[in-house]
Amino acid sequence: MKSQEPMRILVVSWSVPPNSGGSATVIANLCKQFTRDEMLVVGELSATPAVWRWQSEWPRVVSVCHSWWSGWRGRRFYGWSALLVQVPLLVWRIWRLAVRFKPTHILVVYPDWRFLLAGALVAKWTGRPLFLYFHNTFKENVKGYEQVIARILQPAVFRAAQHVFVMSEGMVDLFRKNYPGLRCSALVHAFSAPLPQGVDVPTPRSPPDFVFLGSVNDSCLDALQRMMRVIHNIPRARLKFLTGTPRSVLTRQGLLGERDSCDSVMDSELMQKLADADVVLLPHGFIGSYAPEEYQTIFPTKTIEYLICGRPILAHTPPDCFLTRFLREHECALVVDEANEQAILRGITLLQNDAALRRRLVQNALRAAQQFRVSVVVRTLREQLQTA
Repeated sequence: MKSQEPMRILVVSWSVPPNSGGSATVIANLCKQFTRDEMLVVGELSATPAVWRWQSEWPRVVSVCHSWWSGWRGRRFYGWSALLVQVPLLVWRIWRLAVRFKPTHILVVYPDWRFLLAGALVAKWTGRPLFLYFHNTFKENVKGYEQVIARILQPAVFRAAQHVFVMSEGMVDLFRKNYPGLRCSALVHAFSAPLPQGVDVPTPRSPPDFVFLGSVNDSCLDALQRMMRVIHNIPRARLKFLTGTPRSVLTRQGLLGERDSCDSVMDSELMQKLADADVVLLPHGFIGSYAPEEYQTIFPTKTIEYLICGRPILAHTPPDCFLTRFLREHECALVVDEANEQAILRGITLLQNDAALRRRLVQNALRAAQQFRVSVVVRTLREQLQTA
């Protein structure tokens, strides 16, 4: 490939903007730095309300399957039948788009093994260099029939890939240990909003208002339940969930109290909603249905928004995971690393009473956020693609 050939990137991802959710947000922040001539994004557009106002000058997003494939009506197509029905359709549709778009590079995003397989096959058949972007662990974390697929698919796509991007240095360490010689590096979640200057950290209200941002699942559920039991026992304390998780699910999980609220939020409103809180909550699962490797390497998408929101972070995270190591290294959150409700309450009380601590945590968070600036992340991506 000639170095002067204009870069044209085909991004294959299950979750794509303007969908809500972590993967779609990561892809959206990257895509907005490219033109329509430089990038085409293909994936599954969901039926849930969009949180992004997608603009015409940004790369085109094309839906190549329907959200009912992943809903309860589509469950009968899962299992091995996905290889016979869904993947061939995905390959055919993505291949036709690739023929018209003529990409110089193909970037395939996991999570979702169907899109991982389909994107890798299209890269092979078009002869374009394959790059992978793993947002979660795959073979280490899946169960049932997917485990059989993962044992074959993950090593195969790693061998075929020019480079494997992952979401955190924790995942880099894991994959390099399990796959010696793998070309792998972190491509972290990026943000494009300007960093606030001279942030005022007000005295918390009494009782304080809390905010939790993001989806509720087994990556954070047990830790969030402990935090909520503590907050619900603080008279008149309130928590706002900014999440796509349905209200009925939060209630069933014991998370939503009578003083709490639950809303989805547009991207343009997010930072103001976070700044309206006194403390933002960052729970990380201690136990759950995920594999130990997943808990050790998770770096939640919402962490970046928390770092730049100008409010102190209360993190409830296990002591032996990458997220805890990151927060402690940068001293950008008050970390409670024991599964103990009294320890959580002590953390809340400390944040209420110690103005110097609140100010130091916010200032350190803004410094830590520099590494996630979109200009830095996109430069890393372009450099790796251009070396292929």
